[in-house]
Amino acid sequence: MQGGVVQQENFHQYNILRMRNAPLNIETHFIQSEYDPTGLGEPVLPPLMPAVSNAIFAVNG
Repeated sequence: MQGGVVQQENFHQYNILRMRNAPLNIETHFIQSEYDPTGLGEPVLPPLMPAVSNAIFAVNG
């Protein structure tokens, strides 16, 4: 970003960070906000029932 504007037009102009170039220490901060998405991680509950149903079906047929 430069002056608040993204300089790359698409992914072909953006160099993806590789593990060998990643910093050794990474700090993570959670910011409380009223905007979506909310939470501190990926939601677990919505895909829970389909996963359990598929597991039961796989065992019982």
